[in-house]
Amino acid sequence: MKKTGIILSLTILIVLSAASFCFAEPLKLEDTYPRDGYENAAIDNFGIKLYFNQDVINAENEEANKDCFVITDDEGKEVPTMVIYSDKEEGMLMVLADMTDEDLQIKQNSEYTLTIAGDFTAASGETLGEEQTIKVKTLDQAKASRINVIMMVIMMVGMIFFGRQTDKKQEEKKKVEEKVNPYKVAKETGKSVEEIVEAENKKKEKKAAAEAKKAKKEMEYEDTDDEEEEEQGNPYAKHVKSRARAVRAAENSYVAKREEERKKQAAAMRLKGTTNPKKSGGKKRKR
Repeated sequence: MKKTGIILSLTILIVLSAASFCFAEPLKLEDTYPRDGYENAAIDNFGIKLYFNQDVINAENEEANKDCFVITDDEGKEVPTMVIYSDKEEGMLMVLADMTDEDLQIKQNSEYTLTIAGDFTAASGETLGEEQTIKVKTLDQAKASRINVIMMVIMMVGMIFFGRQTDKKQEEKKKVEEKVNPYKVAKETGKSVEEIVEAENKKKEKKAAAEAKKAKKEMEYEDTDDEEEEEQGNPYAKHVKSRARAVRAAENSYVAKREEERKKQAAAMRLKGTTNPKKSGGKKRKR
């Protein structure tokens, strides 16, 4: 009975072992960063990330696996490296140029080759099987600097051009607003010149009044500050206050002058008779 049990147990162990070997996936390199053939790799902290399909962290294999990664430059000179395993992402490790080595010199615009030996071993004991290589080219910093300068110049020229276009449009709009031909507008709209002039004057007066109101508020705010400063013994407060009053007086005088000019212009139009171009320019019919 005991003999039968031992035989049965051994049979089960053999079957389970065979099954595990059958379903075990061979070790392979799934991806790299940067990938093979990549150009413009960074010179600082130069290195390549490797992504395997299995866990590669194994203290027993770590020392032997160090010699499985070799980076060489375009002249075949070996670059001092260090291998770092990721404990957060399974199957990922980094082969970096050893920045602590005094002999390290990564050249720009040069091709570097990472060679992975076929006997690289995963935690499961699986080996890579065949040698693999990844080639990358470092960044040409001089070329990159030239491109950056050109891009900056293009951006500056574009900003200046569009800025001038905007200023030009604003100036044209301002000229149109300032210069209104009442006779032309009257002809287009059918209104009298007097109505056009009066509407334009009202528009200008409204704008001037708004600006005067805004200036008045600013002056009132300054007056409040001046009074506080005067109370605190500021010797310049009285001078600023009197200047603000002079500015307000000038603004009021300007508004009054504009109103007087508008009235004179309207009176002159009335003395001339009708100001409607449709009525004044017509031919008399013969009876």
